[in-house]
Amino acid sequence: MNQHLANVGRLTKQALSQARDKLQPEAFTDLNHTLMDAFYAAGEYRQVSHFLPVAIDGSILERPNTPAMAEAFGTLSELARARMCHAYDVANGPCLSATQAPCATSERDLARLDMAEVRRILGPS
Repeated sequence: MNQHLANVGRLTKQALSQARDKLQPEAFTDLNHTLMDAFYAAGEYRQVSHFLPVAIDGSILERPNTPAMAEAFGTLSELARARMCHAYDVANGPCLSATQAPCATSERDLARLDMAEVRRILGPS
């Protein structure tokens, strides 16, 4: 295997950056959906007293302070910021859902989106 890796050559910082720019953010969301669907469909996850404890939390993220980011997410204190909310499976560890939106978005609205995704993953109770 080391011989195969030696034949690949060196990966420059510029090449890595260019490759990273080609990734669509939705690819990570789709990958997480696929993984969560498979994990919970198997039915071998831990529960607490026959319940699955899920914590939902939100915060403000600082984004790169560029005009494009400021336009996409808005600003707080003259810096580009986004609101983030995620649903976390406390008993098993995975992040079930994560949502990022403009900073002016209500944290409750994002929590509702995450709760809908958790219901979609877990199916009807």
